[in-house]
This record gives sequence, structure tokens and C-alpha cells, in this order.
Amino acid sequence: MSFLSKIEKYKSGFISESQVVSETDSYFIDSYIKLKNKDFKPEIFSGEFIPGKIYLFRYNPDQTKERKEGPINRMPIVLVFDVKQTKDLNSILYGVDLIATPPDERIKILNKIYEYGKETIESNIVASKKSGVQTPLNLRGDTIKSLLEGTGYYASFKGFTISSISNPYVIDYSDWEKLPYLSVALLQGSSPNEIYTEYRSKLKYKTDLKDKNK
Repeated sequence: MSFLSKIEKYKSGFISESQVVSETDSYFIDSYIKLKNKDFKPEIFSGEFIPGKIYLFRYNPDQTKERKEGPINRMPIVLVFDVKQTKDLNSILYGVDLIATPPDERIKILNKIYEYGKETIESNIVASKKSGVQTPLNLRGDTIKSLLEGTGYYASFKGFTISSISNPYVIDYSDWEKLPYLSVALLQGSSPNEIYTEYRSKLKYKTDLKDKNK
């Protein structure tokens, strides 16, 4: 089954858009935040962020040391592209914050990533059940630019200082199809609608610029 078919199948289990959003929020809160879903146990974080996997975590940067760039998401859900070390030996996690990505664009990004890495993802699903070693996807540089062209991913691409991250949980692959309908957000300095508007304005600007240069 294609990833888009999985999304449609998940959505078809609800009678309305508002219900799918409400139920999805409740599921993620119970499963990954309050940890009171007795029917689900999140994958144990291995201590290493693996490119191509999605993580939820608390983020509390020291704003006296880090340059503030717009709103801060205190509880991002990040599709990891890479982890790098800076000159001052800080480790930075790079990826797309799906909470700062409009739902329709989440579908495009997740679909492209899933179909690109389908074989590796299916292998990782088996490994996760056996607590085995999981394989990262190559999502660096030109690879991700080519793969996600036209999605506007750069508008929600961010770097997170790993020392400011706490309580990380791995989003199960079986929950990826639910993510387009998740509305839970813990934002400081902005609202989801304001962030989505800015995201779309950047996408439109880049599209208009591309058309102008044809």
C-alpha cells in the first residue's frame, strides 16, 4: 500500500475533518506526551537521532546563548535530516519541524520521504521490533533539495541544539499517516496559522521567482 493510500485509509475511519483532528490529537497526547495509552508503548530512544526517522521532544533553548530566530516550538515533531557538530562542539539536529508545516505540505513531504526510503523504512520496522540496529536515510544536501523540490520544506527546516532537547520519543512508523491531522502545538511567539501563512508566502515567493526566471 502506498503512503498516500495509508493516509486516506486512516482519514476514512472518521465521519468528519474535525473528528479526525480531535481524535488524532488525543491519540498523540495519550501515546507520546502523557504516556497513558495502555495499548501502545513508544519505541525507546536509542540515544542517537537517526536521519529519516521522526521524533517528538521538549525543546528549551538557552536564549542568552542562542540567537533567537522567530517563534520557538517548545514541543516540535521533527523529521530528521542530519546531525552535525559546530566549531564550539555543540551538536545540532537538523530537520523539518512538522508542527511548523501546514497539513497539506506535511502530506507531500512525508509521502516523498516514505516512498524514497520505503525499503529501508520497512527494514527498520522489523529491526525496531527486535531492538536491532536501524539504518539512516541519506537526506543530506542536494539529495533532500532534489527529493523535496516544490514542497516548501525550507520554510520549516530548523536546527535544534541537542543539549536543549529533553524527553525525546520516536514517532512510530505506523503513526506517520496520522501526522497530517495533528494540531497539538506548544508555540512561543506565534500561532500555527501565522506560521502556516509565512510558510506559504515563502513557497509562493519561490514559485513566482522561478516562473519569472523562465
